Amino acid sequence: MSSKSSGDFPKDLAVKLGEMDKALKNLEKSLDPFLSTPLEESYQSMTPLQRAKYDLVSAYAMNSLFWIYLRTRGEDTQEHGIKTELERLKTTMLRVKEIEDKAKAMRVDRPAAHRMVSKSLWQAKERAPKGTPDEGKRSADASADHAVKRKKKT
Repeated sequence: MSSKSSGDFPKDLAVKLGEMDKALKNLEKSLDPFLSTPLEESYQSMTPLQRAKYDLVSAYAMNSLFWIYLRTRGEDTQEHGIKTELERLKTTMLRVKEIEDKAKAMRVDRPAAHRMVSKSLWQAKERAPKGTPDEGKRSADASADHAVKRKKKT
């Protein structure tokens, strides 16, 4: 069996394969820190949200690589189940992002907000109940204030 010489191999395909090889080596280098530590050890130092993100990224990466594998074999990935799996993972990633954003959102300190609003609002003076000695004095003071305001207007 004879192997084809490099002259029979299309040059543009060789360039693309070289780029793919370089990209896979970069991927391997990027994944090395994750692959070098045991999963149980990594999980112990993570919060539940970080674990969910880690698992989602891992699943998405594996499914993406499988999608690439199918494409290189010439299979129709639109009709394959991998497409629905990738969509499901994307939807789940968006849900995790919403949860993460909700956790980062500002919280309202209700008692402090109530104090600020109640102190900044105008409050009417307390009136003495009708029939008490102060009631007549207050109404006379109010009438005098009203008369003074009328004079200023005219």
